[in-house]
Amino acid sequence: MNIEILKMSAVRNYRGRLLKESDWVMLEDSPLPPTLKPAWIDYRQYLRDLPTLIDLSGDVWTDDILKNKVLPPPPLK
Repeated sequence: MNIEILKMSAVRNYRGRLLKESDWVMLEDSPLPPTLKPAWIDYRQYLRDLPTLIDLSGDVWTDDILKNKVLPPPPLK
């Protein structure tokens, strides 16, 4: 299997977990203050766009590399 396919799979899996973990912010009855919702919307859009934004050359993509090199931290809760 092509290494880029494996790297992209790792990116998508990690992104999927982060999106799932932040699904609660989009619920109507979310305890999130309304002033923070736009930041979470932007963060989740960045996660959805991530596969088109990263360069897969170089490192083997692991959760730690993604967290430390590619992803902004999630907005405050």
